[in-house]
Amino acid sequence: MPQRIVVGLTVGACMLAATGTAQAKQKSRFLPKHTPYAAEVRATLLATIDAKSHLDQVNQGVCETQSSESLLDEVFDVKWHALYRNVTVPVADGRDLGRAASRLHVPSEPTSPGTGGAYDSSYDISGFGPPTNEGDQAAGGSDCTKHAFSGKGDYTSTGKPLNGRFDFNDDFGPRHLFTFEMPTITPKPATYIGAEGGKLDVPDDLTSITEGVNQHSGFAAKPGWNIVYADFDIDQLRKLRTQSKVTLHLVNKGTHDCSDHPNGTTCDTRWNYNWTIVLQRKFLYYTKKAYRR
Repeated sequence: MPQRIVVGLTVGACMLAATGTAQAKQKSRFLPKHTPYAAEVRATLLATIDAKSHLDQVNQGVCETQSSESLLDEVFDVKWHALYRNVTVPVADGRDLGRAASRLHVPSEPTSPGTGGAYDSSYDISGFGPPTNEGDQAAGGSDCTKHAFSGKGDYTSTGKPLNGRFDFNDDFGPRHLFTFEMPTITPKPATYIGAEGGKLDVPDDLTSITEGVNQHSGFAAKPGWNIVYADFDIDQLRKLRTQSKVTLHLVNKGTHDCSDHPNGTTCDTRWNYNWTIVLQRKFLYYTKKAYRR
């Protein structure tokens, strides 16, 4: 009789264990109610933008015994501080949500414009060149003399940071990302005196100065000098489930050789864009019902 009791208890325990395993499997097929899948945050953006351009051009045969040479060095330093009070970010992806991700996944998106702008921003332009493009050495050598020039000033911003959308195509077809877009900048003074004595405009859009950045860094949601793509690492965003604040660091840096040596041109561009984004959680979005995974 005792042996039968032991066997009965053993069989009963096995049946309970099997039942528990089946229930666990059944439960894992569903995403529970009150699962966090997104967060509403306040985003603070801080950036240090450094861009440098060097252009040295030598024109052979302009003068009888020497070449004509011009040099242009440009240094731009822009600092950004912006606050976006309403930004939605995901805190879960397909690994967490399973098939429910098609219904619950939300993109990172600033849903309203921000405040702030540029501060402690400046430019420094210098170089030399011939004071005129007329004449040659026989007529006085005006094309082969070097007249130095320079211009320094500050940048201020006008308007406010905006939220936008960027559409593009990749290997998976048409896509879009939402963006944080900084306001326009205005140089003061807006002009400087060039080698020939005329007024030249100070750039108010660094895209033209750092053209090599756009052509050679490739698009991989890298931050620009005045834009950040809301394409954040989900593993970092997932921390907002348990943490009230997450700090992201985005960097885009490099060099581009734009020289044309056969034509006597030495050219290079260097850039270093450092962005820090602090996401302060306001609240979480939870599922209101269970979903099949």
